[in-house]
Amino acid sequence: MSKFDSFKNLLRDKQPSVFCLQETKLYQPNKIKAEELRNLTLYKLLRQNSKGGGLCIGVHKDLSPV
Repeated sequence: MSKFDSFKNLLRDKQPSVFCLQETKLYQPNKIKAEELRNLTLYKLLRQNSKGGGLCIGVHKDLSPV
């Protein structure tokens, strides 16, 4: 979470259609919340038994992942 403000700035400036994060180290499923994510669907895989790892993929809602 220490880099979350930088991440939000990046989303606001670049407006990516897709982003991938690794080593999120998030322990709570709904911890990622920001106005910059409103047009994105988030897919998350959080580690249940470890303090490291975790993945998050954001996909713009106008895209249809298959």
